[in-house]
Amino acid sequence: MSAKHDLRRMGIATALLTELIGLVCASSRSWVIAQTQPEWIDARSFYERAGFEQFCEDEIDIHRRLRVAGRDALELGNNHRDSIA
Repeated sequence: MSAKHDLRRMGIATALLTELIGLVCASSRSWVIAQTQPEWIDARSFYERAGFEQFCEDEIDIHRRLRVAGRDALELGNNHRDSIA
């Protein structure tokens, strides 16, 4: 997911990620996975604030994950919104 620089910090990515987390929880999946490139500082910070942890890095991407299994979608969504607001 990416947002034009002048459209950032408006809650668009937060809303999309919150909805995605809800869909993942509802589908009984365990993880949300995100990939960013090392030079995408804003994206890296966004996912870090949302609770994603880095689990792998290769020559192109940084791979992050957020464990959602066994957690309530509303709790995850609220934590996510609070942490990046």
